[in-house]
Amino acid sequence: MTDNELSIFNHGVLNGWLKAVSRFNDKSDHGHDFTLFKVTKGDSIHTSVSKIFNSIANSIEFREIEDYKKYLIDLILNKWFFSFQDQDSHHLVDAKNSFSLYDSEWKEEWVEEFVDLLLTTTKPVKVYNVTLKELKGYYANDFINIIIESNSLLYHLHFSVSD
Repeated sequence: MTDNELSIFNHGVLNGWLKAVSRFNDKSDHGHDFTLFKVTKGDSIHTSVSKIFNSIANSIEFREIEDYKKYLIDLILNKWFFSFQDQDSHHLVDAKNSFSLYDSEWKEEWVEEFVDLLLTTTKPVKVYNVTLKELKGYYANDFINIIIESNSLLYHLHFSVSD
């Protein structure tokens, strides 16, 4: 398999993980959307990213993430991947104590594995947190957008929940 073919394959694997975890998190009153998009890199990252969000927001702010591996692990582990465990009355039940993702060590290992594959696939040069301001209409109730800049592409990592 060539490097390009492996990158395409890994992109699909990452989106498979994201889709599965987002569905685990869904409840009857709200749904999650976790996705990794590939975006053509234009002349400048600001112009390229603005094109992604122009239909959603009037104003966009970028913040470069220095220690992006730690940032991504903390963000995913503590906010997005395991929200299905947060509500007492609406969560997966581990009646026989056999679901490994209820164990914090397994959760951390699994998220680290995901982030390692994400970084290996995207080959980041820089990573940005994108803040959307002055939204043009309805978006999600809670969301975060991360832009991963590689030498030739941009990757848009999106986490959201809406009701």
